[in-house]
Amino acid sequence: MDWMALKHPVLVHLPVAAGLLIPFALLASQRRGRGIRPWWITCQYLAWAGSIGALAAVLSGFFWAKSLSLLAPGVWLPPKGSLGLQALLRRHELLALAGFGFSALTVWACHRP
Repeated sequence: MDWMALKHPVLVHLPVAAGLLIPFALLASQRRGRGIRPWWITCQYLAWAGSIGALAAVLSGFFWAKSLSLLAPGVWLPPKGSLGLQALLRRHELLALAGFGFSALTVWACHRP
């Protein structure tokens, strides 16, 4: 658990990179003529890499917060009325979960017919 918790800053970069690169692949897949399919497959691979990376980043961040004793045992999020670092952690976790949800929607959209 500690190994994954300490890798959180590294694991966050994969979904960010995939999210920054997928619009270019989407634009390339919209051109006319041959060559559309390889770019569409690239979009699918980037979407999967971003989703798996987002899941790894969310889990490692959760384990990191647990190892720093920022979360109480058995709690997934800090309480709603928290102040200071707890409020920042709550907002950070909620945005990370929303980002993971959007990455799952992207995977779904890339595999639609």
